Amino acid sequence: MNRGYISLCFLYLVYYSHMGIKRDIVIIITLVAILAFILYLSASTESVNVSSGVPTATTTENSGTSSPIVNGEKEVIVTAKISAPAESLGITIAPLEITEDSRCPTEVTCIQAGTVRVRIKIINPDGERALTATLNKPISSSYETIELVNVLPEARAEIPIRTNEYRFEFKITKL
Repeated sequence: MNRGYISLCFLYLVYYSHMGIKRDIVIIITLVAILAFILYLSASTESVNVSSGVPTATTTENSGTSSPIVNGEKEVIVTAKISAPAESLGITIAPLEITEDSRCPTEVTCIQAGTVRVRIKIINPDGERALTATLNKPISSSYETIELVNVLPEARAEIPIRTNEYRFEFKITKL
């Protein structure tokens, strides 16, 4: 909590209590302002990618499962981490390891954009298989098409990304 903000609220409390306004009202207003600030700081800022028009599912941090918004669709986007597989449409995608991350850092001008390759395990009704997914390159089987469509966080020049920070967004199209 920002100590300066609390101090400012306290100063208003002292100032207005001497100005003839009832002290109880000033205390209530101050407490409401502090609670509003706490709620503002704790609000989630994570955004959901809906620009593609594809329903989106995200993994929960605790269980590693996904909550797809499918509504009868055959296509969904799921988010997975190395330690948290994603499941939707009867398909589970489990990232195993990052084999390449050559993306251009956001604060650098590059000649080539680079790519990301991640070894994944796919489990579907046909069985289980391990392969390498490359950013924006679809992988097809008789059951589905899977495409790694986004990798977060964006590449950084000065600070390396730790393995547990990576989030992989996969588009699953059921055939």
